[in-house]
Amino acid sequence: MNKLYMKKQQIRIACWNIKTLYSKDHELIPRTQRTCTDICLPSETKKKGKGTTKLNNYILIYSGVPKDQRATSGVGVAINDKNEQNIESIEYVCDRILRVKIMSDQPIHIISVYATDINKPEEMSMDFYENLQSVIDKIPRHEKIILLGDLNARIGNEVVDGGIKQNITRI
Repeated sequence: MNKLYMKKQQIRIACWNIKTLYSKDHELIPRTQRTCTDICLPSETKKKGKGTTKLNNYILIYSGVPKDQRATSGVGVAINDKNEQNIESIEYVCDRILRVKIMSDQPIHIISVYATDINKPEEMSMDFYENLQSVIDKIPRHEKIILLGDLNARIGNEVVDGGIKQNITRI
């Protein structure tokens, strides 16, 4: 197995809340290529089911709601196909959490997340953070973790023009 291809031992990783992959899939890869990004973590993809698909010279690994449900949430990891052989494992946790383990000099766990909105019931938010903690707890402490995504965080507690800001309590 080749080591993860990195220019000067660096890898470019980005995350992007794309609101829906169906209307943005033609934008995702060109933007990723233009910025020389090796790995892109789209969130709020609204892509149903789970699996992998090829988009130009990227492999998109995605996790969403079951196909018989209304399209909501969804996360993904798009990896340049020159690094495809370095993908060791994929864990489709839920429609809001996806873990991909890749091999480099040492294992790297890439976790793509899309947290529940603050307007959702507190129980949904607690479930998300418990699932995320469970994923992290299973990773050996000496292995690297890269966690990126949309955590739907709000800062402050005063009402401001244009909306309400909420305190971050679990990050």
